[in-house]
Amino acid sequence: STGKVEKFVEKPKIFVGNKINAGIYLLNPSVLDKIELRPTSIEKEVFPKIAAENQLYAMVLPGFWMDIGQPRDYITGLRLYLDSLRKNSSPKLATGSHIIGNV
Repeated sequence: STGKVEKFVEKPKIFVGNKINAGIYLLNPSVLDKIELRPTSIEKEVFPKIAAENQLYAMVLPGFWMDIGQPRDYITGLRLYLDSLRKNSSPKLATGSHIIGNV
């Protein structure tokens, strides 16, 4: 796969695919010319335009992902991660208490 993004839709109301936009952006300086000097949403205005011009690429990373922007979601994500470790990599989990240094 080339990683070329054919279409970019931020928070679609209707399902369009199973990939999400997250992470770090590496932009060619010429992208700045596409951004108007006003409050602009890069996800809603710039990325769709670049994708339509066949100039947007992405790197797909395997594995589980979830939004942890809210405290409740962070706790849920942490629980899911620890459950996964317990099932798949239990030696990575410490047993008992290990307190090192001042608390």
